[in-house]
Amino acid sequence: MNISKHVLAIPAVFGCFALSACGGGGGGSAPVARTVTTPVYATQSKFVLPTGTGAIYAGLSSVEGGSVIDIEGDGYAYQIGKNPDDAFVAVAGTVVDSSNANGKLPAVAKTGTASYTGSYKLVHLNRDSADDATGVIKENGGAFTLTADLAAGTFTGRSTENTQISATETKNVLYSQGTFTDGVMEGMVRYRQTDKVNIRADMAGVIGANKALGAFQGGDDDIDAIAGGFNLLAD
Repeated sequence: MNISKHVLAIPAVFGCFALSACGGGGGGSAPVARTVTTPVYATQSKFVLPTGTGAIYAGLSSVEGGSVIDIEGDGYAYQIGKNPDDAFVAVAGTVVDSSNANGKLPAVAKTGTASYTGSYKLVHLNRDSADDATGVIKENGGAFTLTADLAAGTFTGRSTENTQISATETKNVLYSQGTFTDGVMEGMVRYRQTDKVNIRADMAGVIGANKALGAFQGGDDDIDAIAGGFNLLAD
């Protein structure tokens, strides 16, 4: 696991609600208290459709993120940045090569189990509160495995690295679970770092006989968020 940090900042903007408060009164007028407000930089998130090269055009600035596209043209892309309203936004999406019909991978069997191994990458927006105009972006990634119950249409995935969340308990740094129908996955991921970080995000992807692709974005509140994905090959 390799974690790096970047600072993502949005200039604070203050609004003035009374002309006298902004420009002062005429000669001899009584002083008027200034009223200012600090905007709330609530975190937003959504799935997007990246280009075949992994580019995302979501109208964001001050972007941190990346993409992973394999030699067959499959993968994922992800970003965290700010929109024109100065809200922090986390976005992610999978990329399936255009040679695959209807954006799906070769079909999986209907019985038994299937295992997949590969890696994940993500960015984590860390802030103190929803009105904090500055966020620290942390990058993370590592090995990831996924097991699918082909008859039940369910899956679980987990990083091979754990994090210590208490004196006596460890958890996977990244954990995922969900369901799939006709090769389309939906579910959740949970990202942990010691006892300080515990973020749940939505996940969507595709699963096939040869590989599984996932993208995830979101958070449990309007403060922190993650965006990322995984690209796994069938064992």
